Amino acid sequence: MGEGLSVEILGLRDARGRFAAMTDGGLQAICLENAKEIAELIQARMQEAAPHGTAPLQGREPFYSSIHAETSGSASGFEIQVTTDQPDIAGFIRSGHGDIYPVNARALHWVAGGDVFAMHVGPYPPNPWEEQAVSEMQPLVETLGNRIGVQVTENLGGKL
Repeated sequence: MGEGLSVEILGLRDARGRFAAMTDGGLQAICLENAKEIAELIQARMQEAAPHGTAPLQGREPFYSSIHAETSGSASGFEIQVTTDQPDIAGFIRSGHGDIYPVNARALHWVAGGDVFAMHVGPYPPNPWEEQAVSEMQPLVETLGNRIGVQVTENLGGKL
């Protein structure tokens, strides 16, 4: 999620050009009305799927709470961008890491609810939680995308 996750509903490119005069912005309104609902569902599912068992670093919210979905209109409909305020943590979770030992000090040190010192941090396996969540959400997003298609067709009087 350091790169972000993008969902784009496609298929309105031709409709916008051919029917723009008929819709008076109706296509964009339909898209943006649905975008917020879809973004809220995606954000909730990504937060639910994100690891919850790690203590937040000092001054940071828990990782799963840092996940946000935002919507914006695009040339072909709308886009939902899922990001985190903690891309460094997302990278560690996604990629995992091997054993960590101090190199330039006698102990590792970090702050998580207080000072923590350790001589060694064990390996953390890669966690593909993002891909799993996206796979699980795909049918729901397709269903909602089809609903948008029906609304667009109704807005155009069945002429699409």
